[in-house]
Amino acid sequence: MGHATAALGDETGGNHENRYCFHRPLVIDRCLWRELRISLLSKLAQVGRIQKVMEEAARMEQNEPHLGPWIEQVMQLARTYQTRQLKAFLHVQADTDRLGS
Repeated sequence: MGHATAALGDETGGNHENRYCFHRPLVIDRCLWRELRISLLSKLAQVGRIQKVMEEAARMEQNEPHLGPWIEQVMQLARTYQTRQLKAFLHVQADTDRLGS
């Protein structure tokens, strides 16, 4: 048992230059990122966090400027506190991602 522990110690410890890391970098493609953001917007609207909806929408527009017209529609509904329409709009969008890539 002591020998197995020593072997394990050699594999995980030892010289820093001789160790390798096999972790893949986390890469989220744009479609998945967009779906997550839309889902977050929808959830925020459902619980009445309108200011957070506007903040997240602005962040989303920074990352994907081509979504400007869609984001503007979300922002207009949020700014005017048309919460029922905002919830319905985001709920439909979260269910069917029709924004395109």
